This record gives sequence, structure tokens and C-alpha cells, in this order.
Amino acid sequence: MMCWLAGVALILSLFRQGSDQVVISEVMFDPEGREFYNEFIELQNVDDIAVDLDGWRVGDGNEVDALVARDQNTLLSPCGCALLLDSSYFHNSDSYQPLPADVIVLAIEDATFGKGGFQNEGTERVLLVTTEGDTVGSALYVPGNPEGFSEEKIDPSEVDHAKELVGFAMERWHTRSGEQRQSEE
Repeated sequence: MMCWLAGVALILSLFRQGSDQVVISEVMFDPEGREFYNEFIELQNVDDIAVDLDGWRVGDGNEVDALVARDQNTLLSPCGCALLLDSSYFHNSDSYQPLPADVIVLAIEDATFGKGGFQNEGTERVLLVTTEGDTVGSALYVPGNPEGFSEEKIDPSEVDHAKELVGFAMERWHTRSGEQRQSEE
């Protein structure tokens, strides 16, 4: 009996919730062209244990949307990447094709991130929420990038703590062109 329980505990630990291992690594909030379906969020698993994203949600401070599997499952492999797109992307765009085979592609349950898509004017926080409702990731972006340039985390392994809502350190992020953002602190 004890061996069976130890085996179950081992299997469950392999697919733990990953609250400190999955991070928001990139946010495209002002894409070139049609914004409604070309916004995206990239997640990275910075650990060596797989994380199942089934039931997780992303969004802004006004609304979070459930993640939906596309052609693949919701299991984010160790050191793997997931690209989150709004559901209308698949019928209206191919801007990010072809994608590397090892990237899992997930959609959100409706047609815009958060409440009406990401803002292009004014600061906005992107949230990553587990199945249990715990906010485990947070990224604050500040508009001002040229159209089509995302905010990308400089070192994805530097885990963000969602409770760090005031004084978020923007120096940990840069535009896709490589320009480091100035701190807001």
C-alpha cells in the first residue's frame, strides 16, 4: 500500500501546478495590422518538470479567459514554450506561421484577451491564473513600442511574483528590438 501511495505522489509531483515555474515571457499588445486577432502571450516553463495548463486562465485586471487546447494538449514540457492566441487568430491570420514544432499553441476561450483586448494607451497588467484561481504570473507593459514590437522578458528564469503588483521592475523587460525598458519604480 505504501509503495502505491509513493508512486501516486511521484506521478502527481511530475505534473504539479507549476506556480513558480511557468512565467509570462512575452506580450504582444500592439501588433502590426489587425490587432483583434494578432495579440499574443508567450509562456515559458523554466523548470525541468512538465506542467498541465488545463484550466489555467490569462487576461487583464478586468477579465481572465480560460486556455483552450488546439491541435495539441495542454501539457507544457520542461523548459518548453506555449503561444497563447485569441480564438479568432486561426481563421483570420497566419502572421506567426510557421511555428516551431516544440511550441504548444493554445487559444483563449473568447475572441479578445481580457476585456476588449490589450490597451495600446496606458499601462496594463497581464495576469496568469491557475486552475485553483491563484495568480501566479504577472507582467506589466507600458505602451510606447513601435507597432509590431512586443515586450519580452530578458531572463525568463527570473520568476515573477504576482504579489509584486506595486513597483514592478520594468528593467527585467525589453522590446523585441532589444531596447531595455526604463524602470517605473
